[in-house]
Amino acid sequence: MPVTPRDASTVVLTRPGAAGLEVLLTQRPPSMNFAAGLHVFPGGAVDAGDLDPALAGRSALPAGAAAAALGSEKSAAHCLAYYLAAVRELFEEAGILLAEHAGGAPLAVSEAALSSRAAVAGGTLGWIEFCERFDLRLRCDLLVYLARWITPASMPRRFDTRFFAAPLPPGQQPQPDPGEVEHLAWMTPRAALEALRRGQIQMWLPTSTTLHHLADAREFEEIRISLASGPPGSIVSETVSPLVRRVVAPNPGLLTGPGTNAYIVGSGEVAVIDPALQDEPFLEALEEPVRAGRGRIACVLLTHVHPDHVGGSEELADRHGAPVLCGPGGAGLLPFPARELAEGEKIRVGGATLTVVHAPGHAPEHLCFLLEEERALFSGDVIVGEGTVMITPPEGDMARYMRSLRRLQALALRRIYPGHHAVIDQPDLKLAALIAHREQRTRKVLGALSRGPRPIEDLLREVYADVAPPLLPLARGSLEAILLMLEQDGSARREGERWLASR
Repeated sequence: MPVTPRDASTVVLTRPGAAGLEVLLTQRPPSMNFAAGLHVFPGGAVDAGDLDPALAGRSALPAGAAAAALGSEKSAAHCLAYYLAAVRELFEEAGILLAEHAGGAPLAVSEAALSSRAAVAGGTLGWIEFCERFDLRLRCDLLVYLARWITPASMPRRFDTRFFAAPLPPGQQPQPDPGEVEHLAWMTPRAALEALRRGQIQMWLPTSTTLHHLADAREFEEIRISLASGPPGSIVSETVSPLVRRVVAPNPGLLTGPGTNAYIVGSGEVAVIDPALQDEPFLEALEEPVRAGRGRIACVLLTHVHPDHVGGSEELADRHGAPVLCGPGGAGLLPFPARELAEGEKIRVGGATLTVVHAPGHAPEHLCFLLEEERALFSGDVIVGEGTVMITPPEGDMARYMRSLRRLQALALRRIYPGHHAVIDQPDLKLAALIAHREQRTRKVLGALSRGPRPIEDLLREVYADVAPPLLPLARGSLEAILLMLEQDGSARREGERWLASR
């Protein structure tokens, strides 16, 4: 019988850095019973005291707002307890206190408060008693909800964890608890992922996926605006062809639309493409052919390793003894075994043949899968059903993306199964429209550069004047990708902080 998971909270603490937004990673001591030696974010289990009504009264975030953010089946008081536990765990493990004095006065974390930390962590001083002693108002409102992760059922110790992000409060610096933390380090998400790829550090999928999720954020406000998780949506499961079933994950959002599309391909023996979430009802929907006794999951295919496409892959593969297959370079970014697929390789499952098409641009490892029997393409995030996808350097490459789109035009497709939104039944028109849109945006950049050297912020406001101001940070990545493409072909160049036309 699987162990019932304990409720838990984790905090991704962030600060501005010279190379971009940095996150705090802590390494667990090798002596720990859970996640020994791994790099993680500060966090731990929700305690009974986190449900104390007196503690809830010290929260700057009302319980109703916590319930609305988490969209949980639990009570509003229980939802707020996740936030309160996050504040407590961040203080216990890293010495960072998301709080102010009850009257609203700024908080200076005193030596007396820090000296009480061990008593709080050890249970000899209650968290509510600590907060009353220093008359604290807990800034749960600073926490931005990111995701929910549940430890795989095969593990002896399991947690049902809510992940939050928070900014480093002014004037505070982390001070690790030596009993919980071997050492800590500030790193950009990309630097941490590169260290994982090189084998210099180890982490579990929830940590690496969260780092992917935050990799393009330049400041904390971007996380709040565009990367925060909304309440869960509905799971939609429908047969879209004799060989394909689409299951929409309950992860709607600004970047995911109504949710990520996962696909079950084949009859009897099936492949599952992009199992987006570690969400039990969603995984059960993907397992429906198996639970109905009609076959088995032969493999898990990943179009790319972005967080909204891989979340359920480890759990699903573990349950069914199925290999995880990904694109070139993707295995090094996954904290569990995966085999990398080669261009042109064929995967055969019940009545279906999938041919691997390497289509970089959105991500270097991005694959599409061509269903030969239908001349249909599982496009991941190269093509989505509505709008355009983000191409953000250094991972995103506009020149490679445009080459991928033109290559897909030559495949004589009859249908596209995109990573988000509805199935596309006019693939030629969709591909032509995507290419035309990127070309038009590139001409606007060249037109702006023709009038003299321009800093990127000026270009952003002119070229993306049709984009709502809160979304401009997302558009900035695509603008940088266009400028780098123009630099590669000799049409533009940089002079310090400004860009200008080369000819």
